[in-house]
Amino acid sequence: MLEYRLLKRGVKLMSIQPRLIQRCKFKTEQSIFDFSGSGLTSDVLSLDYMGASEFEWGAVPKSLDRILKNLDHYQVYNVDEVVDLSGRPMMVLCQTELSDSVKTAALGLALGEYWLQERSELPDYIQGEDDIGEKVDTNFWWDIEHDYFIFFDNQELVLASLYNSRKKHYPKKLFEKREKVEPWVRKRLSKLKNPQ
Repeated sequence: MLEYRLLKRGVKLMSIQPRLIQRCKFKTEQSIFDFSGSGLTSDVLSLDYMGASEFEWGAVPKSLDRILKNLDHYQVYNVDEVVDLSGRPMMVLCQTELSDSVKTAALGLALGEYWLQERSELPDYIQGEDDIGEKVDTNFWWDIEHDYFIFFDNQELVLASLYNSRKKHYPKKLFEKREKVEPWVRKRLSKLKNPQ
């Protein structure tokens, strides 16, 4: 069904099949100026309890670790076909080379077209309420298998927290391009620089 709709609209079919979507919500309405800087999951997001074992055993920290290691290849993209009740377009933060697939997956999630391990509440958020008329608190979605985020607001806060987390938890040398120099080469070079 989704494939037919996307083909009809001229959207390229994707290779990403979302299954493990972690529901989250921003802790408070905070701005980039009052962000204390500890990190995404500690200061900015509150993670919902998902109830399935696939979300346990360090799945979220492993996904965050992969995102932080590749953060230089991540970018925010708008999915203009989907807007929330405030008129804000859906945004995805994903790796640049996967942007088309992730945007298509996000569109499918917004349409409620996937069989997920646990409910995402994304279609409910877009409509403003769930099936029984309750307001939906979830406003951030994290695919912990394919390492991308979906949100509608607070782009600067998300990016600042990710860069701060990377700076805090990873040594700088991990992100610098350096050639590995074998110890015997280093020893010979030091002899050439300092002849005795």
